[in-house]
Amino acid sequence: MHGLVIALLVLSTQNAGPHTTAALSAEAKHMAMLIGIAPPVPEADGNGDGTAGRQPEVEMDRLVAAMLDVDIATAGINNEINQLNEEQARLQSHSDSRMKKLTIAAILGGVAALVGELIEFDESHERLGSVIETVAASAGIALAAVALREEGHGRTKRDLQFNMLAQMLDRPALPTSSYPDVVWSYFTSELPGTAGATPRQLLLQHWSEDNLLGKKGRDEATIDRMTSTRARPSTHVDLKMDDIGARIAMLTDVAARVALMKKGLRDLMAELTAEKPRRR
Repeated sequence: MHGLVIALLVLSTQNAGPHTTAALSAEAKHMAMLIGIAPPVPEADGNGDGTAGRQPEVEMDRLVAAMLDVDIATAGINNEINQLNEEQARLQSHSDSRMKKLTIAAILGGVAALVGELIEFDESHERLGSVIETVAASAGIALAAVALREEGHGRTKRDLQFNMLAQMLDRPALPTSSYPDVVWSYFTSELPGTAGATPRQLLLQHWSEDNLLGKKGRDEATIDRMTSTRARPSTHVDLKMDDIGARIAMLTDVAARVALMKKGLRDLMAELTAEKPRRR
C-alpha cells in the first residue's frame, strides 16, 4: 500500500516535466530543511544530476510522512471548528428562543395597556380595566424575567474534545491536539522572506492587532477561553457566541498556515521525482 502511494505521487509529478534546483521555490527549500532532505545540486557529483550519495527511498518516505503529518494537523483543526460550529448553532437557537419570549412579553404589555385604557373609558368598569392592565403587564414582566434568567444557557454545555490553539498560545494541549513534530517545527522556524519571523509569531501578532486575545493584546482569561484551559480540574470552560466566533477565526488562520506547507512539499516532491537527463 505504501509503495502504491509513492508510485502515484511519482506519476503525478512526472507529468509536469523536468525541474531544476534553480527553480526550486524558497518554500520547498525550507520544507526540505525541516524534514531532513538535502535538495539535489546540479553538477555537484560530476554526473550532472546531483544524485550521488542520495537515498531516494528514504527521502520519499520522509516527504510522504510530512504530508501525512500536515493532514493530521488539518484534521484536528477541522474537527475543532466543526464542534464549535455545532455549539454556535445551539447558542444561536437559544438566543432566537429568548428573543421570541421577550417579543411576546413586549406585545402583552402593549395589549394590556390598550385594553385597560379602552375599558377605563367606561366609568363603571374603570376598576376592571385597571386590574386587567396590571395583570397583563405583570405577566409580560414575568415572561421577560424568565427569558433574561436563561442567560446561563447561552453558553457551551460541554468541553470540546480539541484545543488546537493551546500549543500556539503556550497552554497545555490535549493528547488529541498536539501538532506533529514537522508541523510544529514549521510554526516555530524562521519563514523565508519574513525578516526572521516565524509563522507562529506572525499569527500572534495578527491576533493581537485584531483584539482576538483581549483588548490589551494578551489577556490571560481570554486565552484560557480560547484554549479551553480550566482554572481547576473540576471546572467547566464557558464559551459565549463572541468567544466561539473569535476561536473559529483563529483556527481558520492556523489552518491557512498549515495549508501553505503543502505548496513547499509539492514543489519539493516535483524536484525529487523529476526525470533527470542522462549524460551521453
